[in-house]
Amino acid sequence: MNVLTRPALQTFLFRKDDISLIILFVTLTSFTAGLSALVYPLLFLIAAIWIRAFTLKEAVLFICFLFVLCIISVVNVAIINNYLDLTWKGVYKLSLFAVSAIAYRNFFLSVALKNLSKLRLAIWFSFFASLLINAGLDLQSMQQMLILNILFIVEFYAFIRGDTKFLFYMVVFVLFITTKKQLWFSAFVLVFLLQPRLLKGFLVVLMAALVFVAVFGAVGGGKAGITAEQRASSALTERFVTPDPYGNMRLYLIVTLIPKLIEHDIVWGYGLERYGTIAAYESRRDIERSELGMDDFVPVEYNPTSLFGSVAADVGFLTIMMQMGLAGVVLYFFLFWILAREVSTLVKGVGVLLPYFLGGPIVYSVGLPVFLGLIYAILALHNTHSDHGARRKGF
Repeated sequence: MNVLTRPALQTFLFRKDDISLIILFVTLTSFTAGLSALVYPLLFLIAAIWIRAFTLKEAVLFICFLFVLCIISVVNVAIINNYLDLTWKGVYKLSLFAVSAIAYRNFFLSVALKNLSKLRLAIWFSFFASLLINAGLDLQSMQQMLILNILFIVEFYAFIRGDTKFLFYMVVFVLFITTKKQLWFSAFVLVFLLQPRLLKGFLVVLMAALVFVAVFGAVGGGKAGITAEQRASSALTERFVTPDPYGNMRLYLIVTLIPKLIEHDIVWGYGLERYGTIAAYESRRDIERSELGMDDFVPVEYNPTSLFGSVAADVGFLTIMMQMGLAGVVLYFFLFWILAREVSTLVKGVGVLLPYFLGGPIVYSVGLPVFLGLIYAILALHNTHSDHGARRKGF
């Protein structure tokens, strides 16, 4: 008798889900604590469990991804003379991100259908762990803000599936009181694409959150405490559209660095890991100091005279362009297409991710594979439910 009977196979699958949920919790908690060295083997582990045979289309796209990555690596070593260890680190990181993002998409597609309640529990525990690690809401913690957005996406999907509204709107309220524009815009795009009728309720919660912040002042924990007036001064005045280090710093970086990149090499950039990475800062091989004359934008722990703290990598797509040029944009495009499977889903996913690519270092963070996998899994699941609903209605 075959030991892999249907009940035995189902038991194995549920065990696989449970193990993967534990890995997810440890990954997000380690990510929040800044333990990247622990996250990398966890990404390998989730990839080993959930990577599966590609469809023909996915296989072709993945080969295209690897082809572009190989060209980038060869150009880095043979043409632009990038350091061999930095080139290897960049290739290794991007390859792992791609494979683990695909694995997480497969995992979320499975667990959201079979074990949504367990998935929600794992994400809630991860968020509570982030509160303990950061002693509250730390608005300067990209890691914690990303976990909050992941929690929002999972609760949003649960709400669509017919679960409790209370937890969903509570997460929305917390998301709004952070006054983090990346979270706001990403959430608005996702709701607009999947459930536009909820936008009115969103606006009501937004108004309530702004009143709360105005009345109680600080919205962050510890050093991250920022008053409503301080946040508003950067978003509701001309400073928001002024490309100045003391105004809109991200806009300043874009208008300052893109012309330099065009003059240098817009196709291949300055080299993998050379811009906005710890590996370059620690070894003083970052282009911010050596080639761009932007010492003030190097993280203060690597340059005590920095004026602006760690902001050089705060524009995601700019980090891609500075390291890999237009070739990097093509590389990420193939990755998104693999995850999306369909062009319409690809476009929707880019819309949800765009706020993070315009602000924040998430595109080169070990938390990116989890975020990418979840977004494209939720979009795919919603498309599946919509198609089934349309068939039931006779469309």
